Amino acid sequence: VYWRDTSVMIEGDSINSLQLHFYLNWMMTEGKKYNISDPKYFYSSQENNDLSTVSFGLSSPGSDLHSAMEAMVLAITLAKKKVQLCTPYFIPSDEFKTAMMIAVSSGVEVELIIPKKGDSIVVQQASLSFLKPLMKRGIKVYLYEKGFIHAKTITVDDKLAFIGTVNLDYRSFMINFEITSVIENATLLQQMSVQFDIDKEDSELLTIEKWENRPWYNRAFASICRLLAPIL
Repeated sequence: VYWRDTSVMIEGDSINSLQLHFYLNWMMTEGKKYNISDPKYFYSSQENNDLSTVSFGLSSPGSDLHSAMEAMVLAITLAKKKVQLCTPYFIPSDEFKTAMMIAVSSGVEVELIIPKKGDSIVVQQASLSFLKPLMKRGIKVYLYEKGFIHAKTITVDDKLAFIGTVNLDYRSFMINFEITSVIENATLLQQMSVQFDIDKEDSELLTIEKWENRPWYNRAFASICRLLAPIL
């Protein structure tokens, strides 16, 4: 099966934030402890090329702060022109759904790509159950047909990119250890825009008519799967 993914390489001073995040997670394990203050664990450079602005959004079990989801919600609600989202698993929180609806209602073009055929029937059907109200509000949904799309990205106005491990679902937002980079870089954003257009060409545009013409038992199964959404 063809596998489409997106990853990013972080260089420079920004990796110090990654090192700290790794340390905090490592300290929750039974791994050998180490001294984070040791300079050998951190990158140091006298150069300042200012190529990119990079930050990170996180999630972890037991945390009251869901910074990955909150950063995404904030960025989407502040969008002026377009928001492009790609995820293999789409089981959004109420906050995330509301942000998408607010954006499209304010004239922003919102496009979402998910796999046409997922690697979990239950998760895939649960994902489909969330789509109809979004499409009714004007959000364009594409089902990726070339293979399995595993990219977890968001771009906002070709100015801000989210790339990382965060799926647009409850588990990534609130339960798992996850991280997404938040990047401002014109070259990267251009590359992601081109790739999104390529992915759309390999996708089927889902419409409300297509959704409603599915067999009733498929729609019923999707609704049942949705009941499991908080634990998927």
